[in-house]
Amino acid sequence: MRQRRWRVVTVWLAVTVAIVVFVVSYGTWDWLGPGVGSGSAQGPEPIARPAGEPLEVQVIAQQWQFTFRWPSYGGIKTQQLVIPVGRYIEFHVTSLDVIHSFWAVGLGVKADAVPGADNVVYARPERTGPFHLRCAELCGLWHGQMYQLTPRVATQAEFESWIARQQRQYADIVRYLPPYSHVYDPAPQYRAG
Repeated sequence: MRQRRWRVVTVWLAVTVAIVVFVVSYGTWDWLGPGVGSGSAQGPEPIARPAGEPLEVQVIAQQWQFTFRWPSYGGIKTQQLVIPVGRYIEFHVTSLDVIHSFWAVGLGVKADAVPGADNVVYARPERTGPFHLRCAELCGLWHGQMYQLTPRVATQAEFESWIARQQRQYADIVRYLPPYSHVYDPAPQYRAG
């Protein structure tokens, strides 16, 4: 009877160790694999940078929305996030008021948006389609409504067409935006939260 217990315990431990080793190995391989966003948000000077010239997109969080600036497209500011497939995206995440968290679930990216700070994170989407985007930091009264219904990954041609429409649509108001910067320090505004 005693020998049987030892056999059961040994099998139980061996199976448990095998499962843990598999999960850790697969998770590490998947995290380090090609095309996966770093998701680490290492501040303004990340340790790991992708090769090539990534597309820079600034994510500006504020109660209770995200907006996006495109420095390589004249500094326009949009309400929607559309990014091209197969290209590295360099997100510069900042906030105008309180601490938020930019969480692009389908891209494997999560970065804190802190007032006066530039938090850089990379992603390289591998397939087109919509993805979830939300705030993952309790940021005030309407935190639960701080998400986007329309972010998507598009083909390069679709992205170029979309960004050209945005440039035409917002051409008259770009001059009223503050100069592009990785962080902004606006005067405080009184908002609920």
